[in-house]
Amino acid sequence: LQTDISSADAVYACALCLNKETRAQLAQKVRECRPGTPLITVGWDPRRDWLEPVDSFSAGFSWGSANVYLYKIRPCESTSISSEPQ
Repeated sequence: LQTDISSADAVYACALCLNKETRAQLAQKVRECRPGTPLITVGWDPRRDWLEPVDSFSAGFSWGSANVYLYKIRPCESTSISSEPQ
């Protein structure tokens, strides 16, 4: 969470084992990326006002199946950081 990802072309996070606090920190970090940057997560729906949902589906992995969520970062004018859904 200390790496500069602001110029990332895409962000992928397999968040199955991340606790709520770490997920919140990760969401704050992803917020530093440019509008339009894709965010792909496994096992965590990072729903925020500043993320535009693209798709979600269940996929098979070596450990079994998990939900995959695809979002892209919205332009700045629609950015209000909301807390993680309960």
